[in-house]
Amino acid sequence: MRNAKIYLFIITILTLFSSHSHASSWDMDGNDNIDALTDGLLLLRHTFSLRGDALTNGAMASDSTMSSAKVEQRIVDAYAIADIDGNGEVDALTDALILLRYLFELRGDNLIAGAVAQNATRVSISDIEQYIVDHMYSENSDSGDTVGTVSDAAVINEAFGGAIFEGETFTFPSGAEAWAGFANMNTDLYPFTFSNGGLLSFTGSVPSGGSVNVRFRFEYNPHPDVDPAYDTQSVTVSGASENTYSISIPSQGNNTFSSLIMYVVDRDAPVTVSNLV
Repeated sequence: MRNAKIYLFIITILTLFSSHSHASSWDMDGNDNIDALTDGLLLLRHTFSLRGDALTNGAMASDSTMSSAKVEQRIVDAYAIADIDGNGEVDALTDALILLRYLFELRGDNLIAGAVAQNATRVSISDIEQYIVDHMYSENSDSGDTVGTVSDAAVINEAFGGAIFEGETFTFPSGAEAWAGFANMNTDLYPFTFSNGGLLSFTGSVPSGGSVNVRFRFEYNPHPDVDPAYDTQSVTVSGASENTYSISIPSQGNNTFSSLIMYVVDRDAPVTVSNLV
């Protein structure tokens, strides 16, 4: 923690005298995309004092054109903005953890619980989220567009094939068609692209306290013009208490998707799903 404080002091002084700081966004590997498993992980590793190959191996995007040394320097530059909770230090278990949670789509109490320093000056959920969003933008961008690809929540409320949707509870009854499922009706999200991969996350629980498997499908367009399509792996939702679940999506090249469907794998087993992002 002491080392992080020294880093922050040095970078703050340099920033005052330099107009060439690259610490304008959370894009640590310089690929114009902000991702949990690259940028968020890189900052977390650095705040845990990992350096060299231990810092960058498996954590740089495939389309990054930067060397490991340049990425490391870019992370050091980013300490000028990385004090997310405003306590004067950049720490792994507060600032870096909060950023990683945000990039994994955790929001509200799930974003900051146990991750805000006791002497923090930025403590409310709204202030911390806004601070992170403010640095999703690149100062070098003429358009002002964000370099992240975080989307709004999907609205999975269109049941088909005999599936049953009630509130946030989804059921695949024994009498439903084999292809029964639930479609996203928030068409403002389309099209999805995953040229660098992606992450789908949601909040889930099982009212009975048991376990239920769900999976998702991305299609080019709604039936019948569905190809190319991508089916995620199933994820097991367990317990009556709400938890956050995530599914990694590998690169889909230049494919675009304008249909998102959720399937409940287990019949007659109600499951609640919300905050699907």
